[in-house]
Amino acid sequence: MKEQLISWGLDILGPIVAAAAAWALFKFGSWLKSKTQNERVRALIDIATRSAGTAVKSVEATLRPTIKKLAADGKLTPDEGSGLRSAAVEAMRRDMGPAATDLLQKSLQLGRDEFDRWLERQVEAANLTLSSKDLGLR
Repeated sequence: MKEQLISWGLDILGPIVAAAAAWALFKFGSWLKSKTQNERVRALIDIATRSAGTAVKSVEATLRPTIKKLAADGKLTPDEGSGLRSAAVEAMRRDMGPAATDLLQKSLQLGRDEFDRWLERQVEAANLTLSSKDLGLR
């Protein structure tokens, strides 16, 4: 009788325990995939932030003095500032490389125009962060 109850209990509890274990493994796999993806996106954003800083420094050191020298009053026009910002975005793209740029765009789930605006905002943030003086990129 006792053996029969144990056998009956195992017949009932066995599938329940197996289903619970499968569910727990599925949830753990989902959590691990999400965590890994979040870490990858965070790393790509860190790369983009560093690239923006490098691009702003590069533009500040190379292009801005030349444009200011050519300007009559020594100040940049809004078009020249926009050109410097575009140059910084392109330098940022080169620094990150096409693979990282494409992966970041896909990870952020942004279209081409939205991603370009996102890159411009990264350049503007780097411009404001790196120096208290206006680098002319805004």
